[in-house]
Amino acid sequence: MKFTYQMGLLLLGTVIIVPLLGSCSQPKELATLRQEHVQPQAYNQSDMQPELIEAMNRFALTVYNESYQKDPDRPAQTADPDNLFISPVSLYMNLSMLYNGASGQTAAELQKALHTRGITLQQLNQGQHVIQELLEHQGADREIDLAGSLWSQSGFAPADSFVQRLQTYYGAGIHTTDFTSTQAVKDINRWVSEATHGGIRQMIQKPLDSNTTLVLLNAVYFTGEWTEPFEKQQTRKQSFISGQGEISNVEMMHQQGEYEYTRQPHFQAVRIPYNANEKWGMVVVLPDRDYDLQQFRQHDLPEFVHWTSAMGSTAGEIGLPRLELDEKQQFRDILRSMGIRRVFEPQQAELDGISESVPLYLSKVQQNTHLTIDEKGTEAAAATSAEIAAGAMPSQPFRMIMDRPFFLAITDRTTGLIVFMGELHHPVGAGS
Repeated sequence: MKFTYQMGLLLLGTVIIVPLLGSCSQPKELATLRQEHVQPQAYNQSDMQPELIEAMNRFALTVYNESYQKDPDRPAQTADPDNLFISPVSLYMNLSMLYNGASGQTAAELQKALHTRGITLQQLNQGQHVIQELLEHQGADREIDLAGSLWSQSGFAPADSFVQRLQTYYGAGIHTTDFTSTQAVKDINRWVSEATHGGIRQMIQKPLDSNTTLVLLNAVYFTGEWTEPFEKQQTRKQSFISGQGEISNVEMMHQQGEYEYTRQPHFQAVRIPYNANEKWGMVVVLPDRDYDLQQFRQHDLPEFVHWTSAMGSTAGEIGLPRLELDEKQQFRDILRSMGIRRVFEPQQAELDGISESVPLYLSKVQQNTHLTIDEKGTEAAAATSAEIAAGAMPSQPFRMIMDRPFFLAITDRTTGLIVFMGELHHPVGAGS
């Protein structure tokens, strides 16, 4: 089976747009700034900051819950929710880039939402650099590419120190353009397409507002072949039943083998590994028929790290739909619900680390994602806690057929990060 993730910018892509609040003198052209960044280094797990990994996973679980509601103020979920697929790592990296230009209460709100209290800005930046290198360069198989870029309106240039930090720690390429032109649309979409290996071809559809001064782009592309590919002859038509009882036919892939697996009180979870090193894996969760994904998100998802650590090698059978998803998520209201408010206010945002002379604020945060699952692998361009079972091995082989709504996450074993997360409620089939 093959998975591809791309986000809004990528397969997974996040775009942050910073508009101009008022007219000011124009600093030197961004194109004159140096294009330097830290060269790739051979890091290992001992170079990671455990507290930063914990912070990023806490952020992932929080933003996932808020993302699913679309409107964070809505008191209850609908009976028939939409599909969701996001990359919290991509969003976290983009907000970390923005944090480098924030000050005062704006910086404090970002720090709280990113869970980086006790972590200095230098530690955050260096930690992000180490994580990016570990994700991209561990082992012979390269499953993931991360890319960032900073786009500036012609005639405006952000502070040298801000640009240098983005280049040094995030490898961000620097570009100048006229956001009101159709050429800017082509150039940005071309960058996104190249960064996501064609998984996401269109990030923006038309020229941006004339007040836009900066665009931060971040892309994540993941592709992995299953350690044990699904046999095509085992794929067959099967019914998939949505939360409302709507029945659709899907191409269900089947496989038997030994998997990392856990049986919890209200759900089953299995990890399906990628490539020979099994460094990457997809964790798939199937709630019991009398327990839906809303309950899973509320009671069990907060303990993701706990119950995934309880997995043990178990014989069983899995059935996974062949699918292809393209999703777009707006994060402005979601981030506001997480306490990031001031940066979105034209008269209150403190982004003087980007420009002391030009008042800026954040107007849009968008992520586009793409996911393909087939027999070869995956391509992706993301309250109360439940009782946790001790992880005892089942006496009988398990059977997990994803013929109803299920949760999935793509994780990296080296860093322990949740890189992609999503739910499938309405399957959309991939080509055969």
